[in-house]
Amino acid sequence: MKRLAAGCVLAACQLAAQETQVLFGEGVEAPWDSARDAARLQQELSASDLAVDAAGSLSWRFVSRGPTFNDIFLRRRLERPFTALELEVENRGEPFRLAAKVRDARGAEWTVEPVALATGEGRTVSFPRGAWQPASWSTDADGELDYPL
Repeated sequence: MKRLAAGCVLAACQLAAQETQVLFGEGVEAPWDSARDAARLQQELSASDLAVDAAGSLSWRFVSRGPTFNDIFLRRRLERPFTALELEVENRGEPFRLAAKVRDARGAEWTVEPVALATGEGRTVSFPRGAWQPASWSTDADGELDYPL
């Protein structure tokens, strides 16, 4: 069984001033979903639980019936370029690899190399802007991450 508790901060850079945009956490609406209907969830997973507690922490638990990946989506608009996407994570389940992806203004999907998380490991995972590349399954006409995301 895989269980992940996470919080997320996006560091945005604009005109040499750095600011932080909190994507989810205490007091921030977090519209998470699996983008799967009930039939697909039943087919791919024997258990699936996605919840946000009162403190804004995400708890995601799932048991796969075979697929080698699972994903969830946070539907938030990002208007400006960022320097890094950072997540505070605690893996309360089996070891797994955590990745992230975004969809840019022209529909291209961008992703980063996954980060391995051991059982019981808690830490800040940072995906710097320079590490983001067009996803292998996507195409990007100009090689630029186009905002808003």
